Amino acid sequence: MELRRRTSDADGAADAEAWGSKARAGESEGAADGEAQEFKAHVGELPFSANETSIQEFFEGCGDIFQCDLLYTHDGKSRGIAFVNFATRAGLEAALKLNGQTFRGRAIKVSEAVGHGKRERSGKGKGKGKDKGKDIELGNLAGAEEARIELGERFKRKS
Repeated sequence: MELRRRTSDADGAADAEAWGSKARAGESEGAADGEAQEFKAHVGELPFSANETSIQEFFEGCGDIFQCDLLYTHDGKSRGIAFVNFATRAGLEAALKLNGQTFRGRAIKVSEAVGHGKRERSGKGKGKGKDKGKDIELGNLAGAEEARIELGERFKRKS
């Protein structure tokens, strides 16, 4: 069993690469030739006092655990989120049944992890919306009335 502490995104990329080769060597349930299977649970709402060992102990009844990653801030404080990798689909399914159970006085959320690594930006952010950002407020600036007239002529509004 392998436990790691992830402290930064830079370390996480190296860990993920190293872990990927170990996981491919050890997992075979349901995997096609050369295709790796990952049975990863996302665990949220963890108490900040939790560590990898206590999380592993909580989930050990579900099945063999390959890896447990507890996420930390840049200051080294727990984010209350962990990823637990199981050896089999059955282990993951058993862990999913623990959703809502109490761990150290807090109801935790357990779900199947989806996606890999950092989130990709879709290119769509919070836009200005329809017809927003087109008005210019001139307020009480000197020459504001003349500027309004000139801008109105340049950008003939359809009102």
